[in-house]
Amino acid sequence: MIKKMIAVGATLLLLLLPCVTTGQAAETDGFEMATETAYFHFAHNNPDMTFFYREEANDTLNHFKVSFNRLVENAGSRPVGSGILVLSTLEWSHTNVTEDENGAKSFEFYVNDGGIEMHIGIYVFSQNMTVMNGNESVEVSGYDLKFDLSLSGWTFGSPDNNLTLEISFIANKCRNHAQQGETTQLEGENNQTAYMKQTQTAVVDGENVQYATNRTFESNRIDMGITFPAFDDTLYYDPLVGVASTDEPEVDDDDDDSTEDERDAFIPASIYAALIAPLIAAACGKRKKE
Repeated sequence: MIKKMIAVGATLLLLLLPCVTTGQAAETDGFEMATETAYFHFAHNNPDMTFFYREEANDTLNHFKVSFNRLVENAGSRPVGSGILVLSTLEWSHTNVTEDENGAKSFEFYVNDGGIEMHIGIYVFSQNMTVMNGNESVEVSGYDLKFDLSLSGWTFGSPDNNLTLEISFIANKCRNHAQQGETTQLEGENNQTAYMKQTQTAVVDGENVQYATNRTFESNRIDMGITFPAFDDTLYYDPLVGVASTDEPEVDDDDDDSTEDERDAFIPASIYAALIAPLIAAACGKRKKE
């Protein structure tokens, strides 16, 4: 049974405990932010995130990473040579962490490269709530990390072209990976699984639209190509990222191998004695009279 979950999406939403300090210097000389079940690290100069299960802060077994790689414009399935932007080469900046009246914390990474503007907004919630992705509602909780990615200023060579966001989902030690519906999973050691859950639609020029995701499974990673139709104004993409533990302690039944039906049918000795004692006494009395 999954006991704890964490989640990631394309306007960056991080779900943090109210008592957790944000904006601290991280191990990677950046931000360290924590939800109830995981720690997330962000460098100062790019929005890539490294995270691991909170209860194993000193354990190097299960470190997961989401890396933002490239934006690639395509004519059909063929990349357009001039339409490739390597995100790690950009000079990213970030805002300070702020907190609203409901206890939600947020900051964002942003960049402007030749008129192309990209924002990855990070929001942290202290309670379960519902947020909107266009006309689609998305459930978030104090376990979840959610991010919103917005992009504007991209000049398409043709309105029939599309744009692919390339993301890598990586585990330093990976036992397995899987795809279940809209959720992509990486299984690490000690029954811990990182996942990315995508919404059904993105918002393109204010309208909810379907998009396509291509996944390539490698030994310790999943490379994802998320392809959106051309847009005139703005693209919003809104997934969730998290970590889950499936380590459920077994119930000690004192080595009782009886089935549930057998236990339900069992009569405790004290009750059995109370029921049978009058019958024994009556039988003994009858024998004395004889």
